[in-house]
Amino acid sequence: MASVVSENGSPSEEAYFSNIVIHKNPAWKQIWNSLDEEGKNTLKNQVRTGALQMSNILEQTVSMVSEEVSDVKLKNVDFPGMDFDDGSDLKTFSLNYGPNGTTKGRQNYGLTGNISGMKNKKGAIRAICWNSLTEKVEYYFIPADKVCTLGTNRNSIRISASAKTGVVKKLQPYRLSSFEELSSAR
Repeated sequence: MASVVSENGSPSEEAYFSNIVIHKNPAWKQIWNSLDEEGKNTLKNQVRTGALQMSNILEQTVSMVSEEVSDVKLKNVDFPGMDFDDGSDLKTFSLNYGPNGTTKGRQNYGLTGNISGMKNKKGAIRAICWNSLTEKVEYYFIPADKVCTLGTNRNSIRISASAKTGVVKKLQPYRLSSFEELSSAR
């Protein structure tokens, strides 16, 4: 999982850090709580500009939380096509206005996104989405047998949502209410 950060930084990276990592990962929570306001702002800026590898931090956090909320801990692994020992893979994506997140003429565009890097995936997809309309983080668990039915090609799943509601109809059957559910889903 790789992150692409624009010149102005990534609101999704900051949202993942602020909404998940500093609350669910004990090491990052301790670091965060030890910082003064200036240190917190500096760290947020580093996160927003891609200085930290958020994908690895999120994978570690899923593994840690799975141990707290489930009978069986998900072990973070480094195997082709999977991030966890159950064969699943963690993906992040953002929903933005129009082509490439264009905000000009928002009323004419829906929200679009893309779950990429799907070519060699072996199992379920644990997806974390930044929805720029609702400005919220969303969670999805797509079972392995459903992944191929959602893809528009072998390497990605294209996502769209209404510009009025931000609802991703295609993924609603797989939507979860919390990071804990994402971490324990099987």
